[in-house]
Amino acid sequence: MSDIIISVVIPAYNAEKTIIDAIQSVEKQTRYDLIKEIIIVNDGSADNTEAVVEQYKQETDSKKLVLISQVNQGVSAARNAGIEKSTGDWIALLDSDDIWFPEKIEKQVNAIDQHPEISCIGTGALPGNANPGIKLTDEIYYMTTKRLFIKYWPHTPSLLIKKSILVSIGGFDTSQFYAEDGKVMVEVAAKHYIYYVVEALMDCGHGKATFGESGLSGNLLEMHRGCLKNIQFARKEGFINPLDYYLFVIFEDIKYFRRVLVVKGKKALAKKRAKQQ
Repeated sequence: MSDIIISVVIPAYNAEKTIIDAIQSVEKQTRYDLIKEIIIVNDGSADNTEAVVEQYKQETDSKKLVLISQVNQGVSAARNAGIEKSTGDWIALLDSDDIWFPEKIEKQVNAIDQHPEISCIGTGALPGNANPGIKLTDEIYYMTTKRLFIKYWPHTPSLLIKKSILVSIGGFDTSQFYAEDGKVMVEVAAKHYIYYVVEALMDCGHGKATFGESGLSGNLLEMHRGCLKNIQFARKEGFINPLDYYLFVIFEDIKYFRRVLVVKGKKALAKKRAKQQ
């Protein structure tokens, strides 16, 4: 049985409507005993996020709930602040509008126990669960840097990763505001691989679309530019060769234009349906 110690880090910005669901999904984990603390980083929210968390902490008398408040600096700075504050040897990342299913941590820890070489592991997620990458077992796959440029998977808020790895790479890049988590994944995958449990063990965004709907991912052009920066970073660091670089840039351009068409199609369909009502 694993004896790892986990710190959960949840960045929150204007999350008063969803943050309690996220916290409770952590508290409902079947291996909640492995979780030492749940660190909420209130990133300068303009709503009642801070008050909602404080009230919940008082009502539940939670000894594991830690609230940090800072001026708005972006999700990378918020994650970094939580990681710096953490005292566990593993970091579990979660976003304030996502929820874990009860066995999420247990199944990740079981995978680590069975395969000690794992130092970063995510899970499948709803909506749109997938299984790209290379098979380790029927239940576990892993992603290399090249595979990530085909599809960024698994989602960042599913990751359970050794704190020492995040510290060694300098955490999240606060100078990059789009696809910044992808940059971390690129470096981790190049040096350690990113494993994941194929089963969908979380819900990303209460059914929200994965791109083009809201939040940072809603800005398709800036997300595209961020992904291109990640490819450039991988080339500079020697994670990919020159030929791969150009192929992945072309592929990213194709993905971008496809996303634009998909979003335009959805908007046109929604407008048509609205007129018919």
